[in-house]
Amino acid sequence: MQDKTARTRMASQIRTHLAAGLVATLLLAWGATPPAHAEDAFADAAGIGAQGYDLVAYQTDKAAVRGKPSLTVTHEGVTYRFSTEANAATFRKAPGKYLPAYGGYCAFAVATKQAKVPPNPKTFRIEDGRLLLFFNGPFEGKTVDTSVFWDKNTAAMRKKADTNWPIMTGIHLDEHGVGAQGYDLVSYVQDHAAVKGGSKFEVRHDGARYQFATEAHAEAFARDPGHYLPAYGGYCAFAVAMKNAKVPPNPKTFRLQDGRLLLFFNGPFEGKTVDTSVFWDKNPAGMQKKADTNWPGLQAK
Repeated sequence: MQDKTARTRMASQIRTHLAAGLVATLLLAWGATPPAHAEDAFADAAGIGAQGYDLVAYQTDKAAVRGKPSLTVTHEGVTYRFSTEANAATFRKAPGKYLPAYGGYCAFAVATKQAKVPPNPKTFRIEDGRLLLFFNGPFEGKTVDTSVFWDKNTAAMRKKADTNWPIMTGIHLDEHGVGAQGYDLVSYVQDHAAVKGGSKFEVRHDGARYQFATEAHAEAFARDPGHYLPAYGGYCAFAVAMKNAKVPPNPKTFRLQDGRLLLFFNGPFEGKTVDTSVFWDKNPAGMQKKADTNWPGLQAK
């Protein structure tokens, strides 16, 4: 019912804008939001990413090649298929190099409408080493290929998408677009320490800038960003769980729980120093369950 209502609304909006010649507004709405398995990655109802296409083949062969159901790799809760054992092994070594930008949603829709629209996996671009996917399909008797609109000004489109995606996914950034307040995400996981990074070793990932203390850490992050990115967009985990709120954390106060980096507010409040990780530690499993429940509704707020 929700899907039918959304499509009806989309049709009404598109007819209005098509009259003005704005075909690109095809993406104003798209049914119900597709299921997400990794926090922000597009996957089908069975948890298959990239609609079963081989992510490595896009980069190495510059071609959209269907993967085989028998050759899969599961990464961050999403299962990806590959056409060869070699491609599956290549992905395992450095998934960050091959995962599509913007969670695998249509890059044009992210740039122009801040919308998560499923793409046509056969329509893609490789720009600056990043895989971009685009909606391309029939609508009211016409075929609309959004990559055509993207190609008219790729630099501007990419800049808009890079700006919009962190907003859409609720990533905490400072005024310069730096995540984790400039702290080295790899140090948290590998060294169990909060270490300040620097602009000398910086990696850009889906519109955000992350800084590291060493080149080796920057390279480790680039190979697999999802392994190091903080949960809940880098906001205070306790606030997400108990207040359903986005509160900037103190990057020096953290926990590693079930392989996830959690950050916490720890600072002055009404004349006192409040360390929210202390309250989290009283029931970490229960707190995590609450935060996991609250975060999807908080992301785009």
